[in-house]
Amino acid sequence: MADMLSQDEIDALLGGDSNKSASQASLSNKDKDEVVKLLDKAMGKASEVLSNLINKHVTLKYDSIDDESAISSILEDQAQLATKIEYKQGIKGESILLLKMDDAKVIAGLMMGTEAINDEEFSDLHLSAITEAISQMIGAQVTIISSILGGKIDVNSPKTEKVSSTLELEKMIDMSDEIILINYYFLVDDLITSEIRLIVTETLAESILSKIKNTEVEKNQNQNQNKDNTANINTNTNTATEQDKRATTSVASEKSNVNVKPVQFSDMHSSIMQKQKENIELIMDVPLEVTVELGRTHKSIKDILEFAPGTIIELDKIAGDPIDILVNGKFVAKGEVIVIDENFGIRITEIIDVKERI
Repeated sequence: MADMLSQDEIDALLGGDSNKSASQASLSNKDKDEVVKLLDKAMGKASEVLSNLINKHVTLKYDSIDDESAISSILEDQAQLATKIEYKQGIKGESILLLKMDDAKVIAGLMMGTEAINDEEFSDLHLSAITEAISQMIGAQVTIISSILGGKIDVNSPKTEKVSSTLELEKMIDMSDEIILINYYFLVDDLITSEIRLIVTETLAESILSKIKNTEVEKNQNQNQNKDNTANINTNTNTATEQDKRATTSVASEKSNVNVKPVQFSDMHSSIMQKQKENIELIMDVPLEVTVELGRTHKSIKDILEFAPGTIIELDKIAGDPIDILVNGKFVAKGEVIVIDENFGIRITEIIDVKERI
């Protein structure tokens, strides 16, 4: 049985992949480099988002590029968590983000405030946590792509599934299209040293390239238009300058007959102060929300789910420290807590300087 050929090998011997091989020549190396360059910037932003979510330093760095033939060996090595990204506006096409299941388990654990155990089953809770992280990473990617290409870029809701074979992967993405496999180094402090893969279809790559070319054309047209406008402005300026010279000469000749007197201005200070006072009085009755903040803290999702009557939450302020006073969300003063009859009150001890508020 070990000597039997796989279906992929049989198709290759019979020439079943001849159409795909012919199509793979449609994207040049230069085209692929252009697409990789753009997506690398998007992945860089995604790493920042993940870093903020798990409070760890994350590195996502471009490593290499492969074709579809490398996918089967990747899936044989370890099952992957595959997230489908389908672009529906601005650019068209599909891509798949591949993350090793072991890595997904570690990230999910960090999201939930727990440590991943090697033999622990990947539960629905893990899937929910990692799906949220990946969704935010994709959102950051789309934002960067949109800013580079210009115009709105939008995607359908990402779909995440566990895949362990090309057959399962083909249910998520059209493998008859040419596939570009982009490999990235994936590092998370001392917890993960691995890889993340991004599968990009030819349709998406061509759509990105087309958008890049259109953006460059529009940029060149705008530059040419600006040059024309500048030339027109210079011409009009020169004409206006000649007219100004003639007018100045005419005025100078008439000045000798003009009786010139120094200008005397009335004292406006008192009227301005009166006007400002009246303006302030107009808003004296406007209600503002005053908030007293004892302190803040950060908690993981796991800690929050364990809240119950009697739970003690430690804040970032030391006992005896002045508390913050905010007006409409703006930090304006510090004070101390007092008791007036049976009610709490605040005695203001310091007014924050305007520069510090800004």
